[in-house]
Amino acid sequence: MGLAQVCQHRSETPFPALNALAVHNRRVNHSAPTPMPLRALGVTLAAQIVTTASLSAPAVLAPLAAPALGQSPERIGWFTGLAYFTAMFAGLFAGQAVARRGAIRLTQAAVLASALGLALVSAQSIGLVLPAAIMIGLAYGSTNPAAADLLARHTPAHRRGLYFSLKQTGVPLGVALAGFAVSALLPWFSWSESAALLALPCLAVALLSEPARRGLEARAAQAPGRIDQTQASPLAVVLRDPRLRILGLISFAYAGTQVCFVTFLVSYLHLELAQPIATAALMLSASQLVSTLARVAWGYVSDRWIQPSVLLGLLGLTTALGMLTLAILPAGSGGMTVAAVTAGCAATAVAWNGVFFAEVSYRSPPDQIAQVNGGTQFVTFCGAMLGPILFGLGVGAGLDYRIAIACCGILPLAAGGGLLIAERRR
Repeated sequence: MGLAQVCQHRSETPFPALNALAVHNRRVNHSAPTPMPLRALGVTLAAQIVTTASLSAPAVLAPLAAPALGQSPERIGWFTGLAYFTAMFAGLFAGQAVARRGAIRLTQAAVLASALGLALVSAQSIGLVLPAAIMIGLAYGSTNPAAADLLARHTPAHRRGLYFSLKQTGVPLGVALAGFAVSALLPWFSWSESAALLALPCLAVALLSEPARRGLEARAAQAPGRIDQTQASPLAVVLRDPRLRILGLISFAYAGTQVCFVTFLVSYLHLELAQPIATAALMLSASQLVSTLARVAWGYVSDRWIQPSVLLGLLGLTTALGMLTLAILPAGSGGMTVAAVTAGCAATAVAWNGVFFAEVSYRSPPDQIAQVNGGTQFVTFCGAMLGPILFGLGVGAGLDYRIAIACCGILPLAAGGGLLIAERRR
């Protein structure tokens, strides 16, 4: 049965949600699918994993690296903040880079920038730390727009949510890779040698993606709607379009909560819920696995049963519920109870990204997919940068940890509820 027949069959169903999904699938046709979706997924997933690992590795190494450089470990927050700040602006120029050089070339440049950033970290010079953060930020901000261009052109329209969600599993997998790799390397190597060795996977991805470049870029060049280099800036494109503007605000709210959850979970579990540090760290690691599986599941659901925009709204409401539940857990709660609530938060607050990027690509003009992803990513990273800063300032000013955790659900509640109301009125 062809896609048109499938959509026609769905349109006859008595369920309104499925009717909406059928319309969604009929309209998504930015470019003809090619027979290379798995190759496009492989390249983009590998790049996402290694660039995320490069961003996470300095934080994992901070307890050893910071004192060696004459700094306190908490100063790593400035490194991460600068990396995200750089990534915000890198995404704005990624669309033009895709137009000029192609998505694979940009992806290769990004992973090589990650390798260079790790090499600068390994040099054991305080003067090279900020350039290292800038290089890693450039890499992290370039991968999503390039991946959006590749996946939107090379994956079946009716499976785009699943493919984008699979690609986004590279974020928790990259965090896990950084943690496991550092723990495995440190017994044998110094922290600086470990940082240098972590650059090797980046070099491997750059090299191994070259054979895929010819096929993927050749097919993309034949597809209609290559990116117009004369278009307005990515941020302007997003702000002009009401639907894209709403999606940008959604990502701002959700990203701030996501980064706060990952950043402060261990401290909250230890200080407020009396969980041992080792147990709290294990729960954080387990949450990454849960979010990986949840991202894939939500992508599948958005392709088959629930319209992506509706699912995004529901994820905002469930994120708010999860953060509130986490905030009201009594001190000394059983480990299984805490683990279950933490897993629920991870399955919502940390698992919305794949559905979001698929919806952004669906809403994008066909010749501006990478540009629009760069523009929305700018807003997303604003939330990712500001969220933990405001959380830390609040707690530092005397705000109770529980209240801060509960407040993390306010923006997702408002954003998710507003999106559902807007969808209901359409």
